[in-house]
Amino acid sequence: MSNDCRQLACGERCQIKALMSTGKLLSEIAKRLNPSLGTISREAARNRGKHGYRHQQAVNRHVPRSGGFGRFLQE
Repeated sequence: MSNDCRQLACGERCQIKALMSTGKLLSEIAKRLNPSLGTISREAARNRGKHGYRHQQAVNRHVPRSGGFGRFLQE
């Protein structure tokens, strides 16, 4: 199990959505994507709506907190 402290990328959030929609357990998703089970669990809990996990909501919340995508272009 990985203990790295990093934010999930947009693609990882999309994969979480796809895997959850097929009925995969959070533990299976964590093993497949390699963040810790706690990271996946918190992600799912923070961005859960009436119809399940909302990856686009997660992405929309992440971009303003991280300062947008512009910081990657400056490096």
